[in-house]
Amino acid sequence: MSQVQAETQTPLPPEAAHPARSDRENFAGRVRHQVGDYIHDISDGLKTVSERGQHSYQQAAHAAKADGAVLTGLVVGGAIGFATAWLIFARHAVSGEFVARRMSRSSEYH
Repeated sequence: MSQVQAETQTPLPPEAAHPARSDRENFAGRVRHQVGDYIHDISDGLKTVSERGQHSYQQAAHAAKADGAVLTGLVVGGAIGFATAWLIFARHAVSGEFVARRMSRSSEYH
């Protein structure tokens, strides 16, 4: 090769001299970038879950501070409902006449 030709050729970059090394470095860089993205996404997700959990905890704490009159009303209402159901169905239970038996008999063909 002449000296003129040697001077006009540009030298190869270092990665061209070692293409396998360059590919490994590119792959490692892409993996590092992808892992960084995953870590960022996980961090954002945990932050969102934490905020939702805190909000739910605050709502539960507020609900736990229910007024005594409200709780008393619920208990009294439940007692009245139970007593009403007892009065309606107690005589059937004592006589052996159950609603299910009457329904079964009424569905039989005559």
